[in-house]
Amino acid sequence: MSDAVSSFAGATSGVLSAAVVNPLDVARTRMQALAAPFAPSSHAVAPRGPSVVRVLTNIARSEGASGLFAGLGASSLAMPLFGATFFPLLEAFKPGAARLLGVDASSPACAAVAAAAAGAATEVVVAPLWVVRTRLQTQRMHAALASASGRGAAAAPRSYAGVADALASVAREEGLQALWRGLGPSLLCCVHVMVQFPLYVWLQDEYRRRNGLRADAAVPVGALVASAASSKVLASAATYPLEVVRTLLQDARGAGAGCGASARPRGAVALFAELARSRSLYAGFGANLLRAVPSSAVSLTAYSCIVDALRREPRAEA
Repeated sequence: MSDAVSSFAGATSGVLSAAVVNPLDVARTRMQALAAPFAPSSHAVAPRGPSVVRVLTNIARSEGASGLFAGLGASSLAMPLFGATFFPLLEAFKPGAARLLGVDASSPACAAVAAAAAGAATEVVVAPLWVVRTRLQTQRMHAALASASGRGAAAAPRSYAGVADALASVAREEGLQALWRGLGPSLLCCVHVMVQFPLYVWLQDEYRRRNGLRADAAVPVGALVASAASSKVLASAATYPLEVVRTLLQDARGAGAGCGASARPRGAVALFAELARSRSLYAGFGANLLRAVPSSAVSLTAYSCIVDALRREPRAEA
């Protein structure tokens, strides 16, 4: 597969998935930000332990569509960039991974190693956009919590006008390194793609084998969706606690800003321990599954379909 085809397919599928799941992404991020016991809570604004439906209803009622789609600009940049970077790197790393492991380039082991390497490199590239997305998604929540607590608007963290303003403000006020907050957990989350992508490939291979198709035959859309969704559920369960830690690190804006920032442990290890003690490692996991499984299904299925279309390969009937 050419790098141009892989990049275009990855970028296009990323845009589609970003738009489809953004409200659930906002709900998940806010539930994660309020997960730890050091985060303040107001039952009127962000009730402790809320359901996904209640969080979405609160956002829609108090903030409207702009709240439900907060951070979409950052996601619309990050997810296509991720897809356009990850998939070409994945293909580029496969030959080296195959030589390193002494296996065929199409093997699950090769896919796992190549996916981890591609994922790590891609995370470094897109990390600033993830930080900005998190802050854009939580800034109205922080303002509402400050108001509800009686501290007033002055106690709320700085609000950003958009992606460019957030990038510039974080770099100027907190230093360039702040744009890569949470990178450590993000790199560890590459275990996620080591689980998901090889499993996605294996499930497609199993479909071909069970249906007597050749090894490079196109897989029906229904089977692609099922493969993408199943692989995402298992991968998410394995790495989700790291995502909660990452969100809290990205949302930290200095002492006195954000949800309980002055009392928040500063390191990833301390945060993980605090979340484990409070049984909050899977806070927002339901929202994450509702968000990530459709997103992955849309993204991976669209990627495969676009690649097939650009190759002018006919797709099998479902």
